[in-house]
Amino acid sequence: LDNIHLLPRWLPILESSLQSVSEGAHPEFRCFLSAEAEPLSNLLTLPRSLLQYCLKISNQPPQGLKATLRQAYSSFTESDLVCCQRPDEFKPALFALCFFHAALQARQKCGPQGWAGRYFFSFSELSICAAVLGQNLDSASGEVLPWDDLRGLFGEVVYGGHITDPWDRRTCTAYLETILHPDVIHARTELAPGFMCPVEGSFSDFAAHIENVLPDESPALFGMHPSTELKNLGREADEALEAVLQMQEPVEEGFKGGHQEGQLNSFVSDIYDLLPNNLGAPSDFEARRADPFAAVIRQECRRLNTLLDFVRDSLTTLKYALEGFVSISEQMETF
Repeated sequence: LDNIHLLPRWLPILESSLQSVSEGAHPEFRCFLSAEAEPLSNLLTLPRSLLQYCLKISNQPPQGLKATLRQAYSSFTESDLVCCQRPDEFKPALFALCFFHAALQARQKCGPQGWAGRYFFSFSELSICAAVLGQNLDSASGEVLPWDDLRGLFGEVVYGGHITDPWDRRTCTAYLETILHPDVIHARTELAPGFMCPVEGSFSDFAAHIENVLPDESPALFGMHPSTELKNLGREADEALEAVLQMQEPVEEGFKGGHQEGQLNSFVSDIYDLLPNNLGAPSDFEARRADPFAAVIRQECRRLNTLLDFVRDSLTTLKYALEGFVSISEQMETF
C-alpha cells in the first residue's frame, strides 16, 4: 500500500484489519506500506501504534552535490542512452540535465539564500525532462533542437511548477540558460567552475567522470558566494546540537540532583582538558617584523590565544558554579 499518509482517517481501520489478519496469517506474510515523512515532528499523521508494529526503513535524500548527481545519473541505464536515435548527442545533454537537477537540490541546504521557499524536486521531474529531450532529438532528425522551447518547458512547467517565488523561478531559468544550450552536445562546455561536461564515452565513463573530475563541493559550484558555506555549517551545527540536547535527559532546574550535576561537571572537565595550550609565533617570525605574512601569523596567534583564554575562564567559572562556590548567572545559563 503506497502513500497511506493521504488517508489518515482510514488508518485506524487499516491497523485493526492488520491485527485481525495477523492472528491466522501465514508465517511469511508481509504487508509493505509507504508514506511520506511528516514536515514537522508535531504533525503526526500515522498512528503511533501502527509505527510500533512496523519495521521502518527511511529513504533519505543524498547530501551534497556529488551524491545527488551520482544518484540522479545512476537512475538511468545504458539502455536508456542508446534507445535514442542520436545517442552521441543525448548522452552529454542528459548529463547536463542531471547536473541541473543536482544543482537545484544542492541549493536547498543553503536555506533562504538558496531558495525563498522549500521545494521538493524528485526523480519524476528529471525522468520527464529526459523523455522530452529524447523525443525532441528523435523528431529533429539532424535539425537544430528547439533549445528555447525545451528550457521554457523545463523551467516553467516541469521544475517551475513547484516554484512559487518569481525570483526563484528566475534563478531556475538562469541555471537552464547556463547549463542547457547547443554547445553542451558539440563541445566540452563548463557546467560549473572546474567541471566540464563530457561529450563522448560509455555510461560508465560518464559515471566515472563524476567521481574523478567533480571538484570538492563549495557554494561556487552552484553559483553562490563562498560565505554561504559558513552560514550553512553553522546551521548544521545548531541542528546537530539541538538533536543531541533533545535526546538527553532533562536537567532539573537549578542543577538539583547529583546525577545531572556530576555529568555536567565531568563534561566541563573533559572540554577543559581538550583545550590546547596558547600558541606562540615561531622565533623566525619574530625577527621578520617587516614581513606581512609574519605579521598576519602573529595577529592570528594573538586572536586564538585570546579565544582560548576566554574559553578557559568561562569553563573555570562554570565549574565553580556547579560545585557551589559561586552563584549561577544568566550568562552561565547560555554556556
